[in-house]
Amino acid sequence: MSLPPVGGACTPDIPIPTAAGRSWPDSCTTGASDDLGTLTDVSGDVLLDNPQLYANRRINGTLTVVSCGVTIQNVEVDSGEPFIGIATPDLFPIWLKQDPSCSVTLDHVSVITHPAPNNYVTNAIRVAYGGPVTITNSKIVGTQLGILSGPGLIKDNYAVLGPTMRGDHNEVIIEDGTTGLTIEHNTFLNPNLQTSVLSLFTEDGHNQNIMVDNNLLAGGGFTCYCGDGATDNAGNPARAVNVSVENNVFWRLYYSDVGFVASARAYNSAGGGQWSNNLYMNADGTLTDQLVPQPPIDMPQP
Repeated sequence: MSLPPVGGACTPDIPIPTAAGRSWPDSCTTGASDDLGTLTDVSGDVLLDNPQLYANRRINGTLTVVSCGVTIQNVEVDSGEPFIGIATPDLFPIWLKQDPSCSVTLDHVSVITHPAPNNYVTNAIRVAYGGPVTITNSKIVGTQLGILSGPGLIKDNYAVLGPTMRGDHNEVIIEDGTTGLTIEHNTFLNPNLQTSVLSLFTEDGHNQNIMVDNNLLAGGGFTCYCGDGATDNAGNPARAVNVSVENNVFWRLYYSDVGFVASARAYNSAGGGQWSNNLYMNADGTLTDQLVPQPPIDMPQP
C-alpha cells in the first residue's frame, strides 16, 4: 500500500483534476514511500514516550505518542478491527496524547484501513489534549473520521473517508474551539451523505485565527461547517474571531450540491474573518467561475 519508487507506475485511487494552473495532492503524491526510506515492518502497537525521530516504519497496529518533541516521518500505519455493529469499540491508529503545551510533527505519514473483515477505524489521527500538531504530505484512506485537531498546520495532505458504519460522524477535519489553525492545500473527500468534510465547531469554545485556504473539498452532508452555531453549549454567543475560508474549490464529485444537502453552513464573519474566492468545480473536473455563497450563521432556536 506504499507509494512506488519515483518513476514507477502509480495510478491515483481517485483521479484529482488540475484546473486553471491549480493542482492538489492525490494518493500517489502523499503518504509514506519506500522511495523516501525503506519501510521496516513492525507488528503490534507502538508507544513513543520520549523525544525522537520515528521514521521509515510500516506498522500493522497502532501508534501512540505521549512525549513532547516527537517527529513521525515516512511511516505507514495499517489498522482496523472487525465491525460488529454499534458495539464496535473505538480504534485510533495514531493517537497523539502529548502534553498540550508541546507539539508533534507528522510528515509523509499514511493511515490505511485494513480490508474486510477488519475494516473499521474510528479516527485516523486523534489529538487527545489539544496540543499543536503539524501534519504535512500525509494520506488517510478508509477511516470514519480523519483528523481530530487542535491548533497547528495541516497542509498538502490527501484523505478519503470510508463508508459510514457504526453511526459515527464522518468528517475529514473536526475541531471544536481552537486558536491558531491553518488548513492549506489539501484534498479532502467524504463520499458519505453525512456529516461534512470540514467541521469547525464552536460548542466547546470559540474559534480564533483559523485559515482554510486553497483546499479541494467534496462530499459530506454540508461540505463545510464553517464555524458552527450561534451559541455554545452553555448558551453563550459563539465568537469566531478571524476565521477565514478563502480560495477553496468545492467539487461536485459526489453530489450536485457538493455536499448531500449543500456546500456549507454556519459561517460567522462577525469576528473579522473573510469568505472569499471559493469556487465550484463540476463533477468532471471543470473549474467554474461560480462563487460558493457565504453561508449564514445558524440562528438560535426560538
